[in-house]
Amino acid sequence: MILDRIAGRPLVTLGLLVAASLLVRAPFLTVPYLDLDEAAQLLGSWELMRGGTLYVGFVDNRPPLLYAFYALAQALLGRGLPAVRLLVAVAVVPLAAFAASAFFRHDRRGIVAGLLYVVYGAGFLAHDMHSASPEVLMLLPLAAALVAVSSLPPGSPGGLRLLAAGVLLGVGALVRQHAVLWLPAFALAAWTNGERASATSTPGRLGRLLALVGGFVLPLAAVYAWFAARGAAGDLVFWTWTHDVRYARNPIPPGEALERATSYLLPFLVATAPLWWAAWLSRPGLGPRWRWLAAAAAGSLAGAFIGFRFFPHYFVPLYLPLALAAAPSTALALDRRGRAGRLAVAWPSCSSSASPPRTSSSTAAPPTSTRRRGPSSIGWANDCEPIRAPGRGRSSCGASRPSSTPSPACSRPRASWCPRRPSRAMFPATGPAASARSTRAP
Repeated sequence: MILDRIAGRPLVTLGLLVAASLLVRAPFLTVPYLDLDEAAQLLGSWELMRGGTLYVGFVDNRPPLLYAFYALAQALLGRGLPAVRLLVAVAVVPLAAFAASAFFRHDRRGIVAGLLYVVYGAGFLAHDMHSASPEVLMLLPLAAALVAVSSLPPGSPGGLRLLAAGVLLGVGALVRQHAVLWLPAFALAAWTNGERASATSTPGRLGRLLALVGGFVLPLAAVYAWFAARGAAGDLVFWTWTHDVRYARNPIPPGEALERATSYLLPFLVATAPLWWAAWLSRPGLGPRWRWLAAAAAGSLAGAFIGFRFFPHYFVPLYLPLALAAAPSTALALDRRGRAGRLAVAWPSCSSSASPPRTSSSTAAPPTSTRRRGPSSIGWANDCEPIRAPGRGRSSCGASRPSSTPSPACSRPRASWCPRRPSRAMFPATGPAASARSTRAP
């Protein structure tokens, strides 16, 4: 079988994963604007590339390393979103999949884990799964952190590896705040991995936890100090944490939550059903690592339930722990060449064809400029996406929203919400793809 010939050959495995990622993501690489969030993040990267300060000259509620990645992609591959998506397809997704393979030391299970992550990760709504979302980028450092904790020798203190895992987890949180929800999974791994001597004693376990938490704090403290030196620490904390906590505490009405769960959560569970089943069957073969992966999946699922909004990109972090947990039983099914193995391979393509993208280049207008010339003109509707509309009205948080009828692109207009904040960091005028919004997914 081809997997047997590739197993144990990391470079060949990496090449296979790069080819698979390009194959499944190629149809959407050149779409100018898949998602309005992408346009917002692109504008933030332009502000950064101009030498501006995030959250002051440009306002959005994403962590700073996301915009740094967008800027890096454009510096390497050219200006615009296709360059960002290309770097995601040739580097971010394959390297995360390669880390999934390393979790199993690049044996047959590892190759299957990497392929499951690549294929299933592109097999749901293209609007969310194929865009250069922070959830996709976040999974690269988290996958590397999983490899660090999984390779701890039993009984060893593992301080340096856990410190490195904590640093990677902190980097993930600087790309997407939801990475914090994986901290309990890594704490569980740090607490239970050792088997003898100091590793199982309470002081030894506490030392492991301190190493993990210390590593996690390091990148956060470094970024905070960088912004503090520029007088923007308060803006950083407000827009990336305070704003989102207040957003999460303002859930949508129960009726709409049920509708969203039916429209997004239920189809996602159907699209990933083989992974859930295979993950359950793999419990005996994974040992204690199954509990780590279950805790990571639980944290990811909890993030999807924040505010009961169920945006499809909230589900992206689930793909990695599901692929890792499902790999052993899927590899066994493929080895037997039975119906279950064929179903696991064919299922994502079926779910992808049944779930067309929710938006395209025809509905996402290009961004213009982030230079502030006055309040932006943004239409607020349906809790998530800003649409430019005529008329202006001041909102409570310093943003602007129209007083006229919302754009027809939004089906059910509803009241917007935004937390109060200092008035000096106003939303910039960004044209049709305005990035500053307080009611879209944080």
